[in-house]
Amino acid sequence: MSFFKSPKKTITDTSFGSMTYGRNDWEAEVDIEGETDPVAVWIDAAEEGPGTEHRQAFRNLKTLLPLASAAIEGALYELYTPYLSFTDWEVPRPRSPEHLRKMLRLDAIAISSSKPPKLFYGFRGDVWPDASFYLEVDDGEIRPISLDD
Repeated sequence: MSFFKSPKKTITDTSFGSMTYGRNDWEAEVDIEGETDPVAVWIDAAEEGPGTEHRQAFRNLKTLLPLASAAIEGALYELYTPYLSFTDWEVPRPRSPEHLRKMLRLDAIAISSSKPPKLFYGFRGDVWPDASFYLEVDDGEIRPISLDD
């Protein structure tokens, strides 16, 4: 007996471009000003696709991100600072928020209609490949959430 997977549902959205429906969310890759690589966007939306609130949240983020670089750098460095005390641990040693931000890339954005958007940053290359910095954007304010490794 063979099992066949049905093809994933895809749509083209005016804000997100080409999107694919996964198990519980929509996925797209978008260009964000200031980022050198496309950024994954995960939208928590029903199979019908993203709604007006998702598009508005994304437009707000695209406007905010270039203007909030200092706040983003500060939030990322706040998450990283506790690791500076581990002298025997071989991890990156950026000594300023600006230096750390240059080592990171925005990997993904999560957008939900019921929660503030989240930003996921990781190190470029394999410097500290499994480290993930999580920030939240609530009402235009950038907040550090966690650094997972």
